[in-house]
Amino acid sequence: MASVNDASGTNLSILIYIFIIAIIVFIGFLRNRNGRRYRPRRLLIRPIIYLLLGLIISLENISFLPFVIVAVFAGFLVGMRYGESVTLFHKDEQLYYKRSSFIYGVWLVLLLVRLSLEFLFPTNITISLIIDSMLMFSAGLLIGESYHVLRMANFMKKGLI
Repeated sequence: MASVNDASGTNLSILIYIFIIAIIVFIGFLRNRNGRRYRPRRLLIRPIIYLLLGLIISLENISFLPFVIVAVFAGFLVGMRYGESVTLFHKDEQLYYKRSSFIYGVWLVLLLVRLSLEFLFPTNITISLIIDSMLMFSAGLLIGESYHVLRMANFMKKGLI
């Protein structure tokens, strides 16, 4: 009888976990679609938090570190390139921005794949290395995009755009 209760408790924990992830994804989707008010600190803090959380997860196996560093750097470069699709606009005399749907989509898919594989293959080190590297690539994408937005906003404030 105890195993039935344990299984239902585990299922409930998984459902709560999925529900929380779904809320985070939905809020992120709305923010991406509607745009956010431009604040340099906020623009950089979220991608850096993603990077730090990803590094903490990736450092469970220190041999992943070179792959993770290369992935973050490559993501940064690609993020700067695709960051050009970010839109800056004024609304009520405040500066707003809309992130690239491509970058948000890549980050979201990789996050969901990583979370799914955590349940399906929790001990497969090769899959963990590949997915963690891809997730760090997407964190680099977000950082590169943020850097591009900061540059665009500075040019806009100086009247160069």
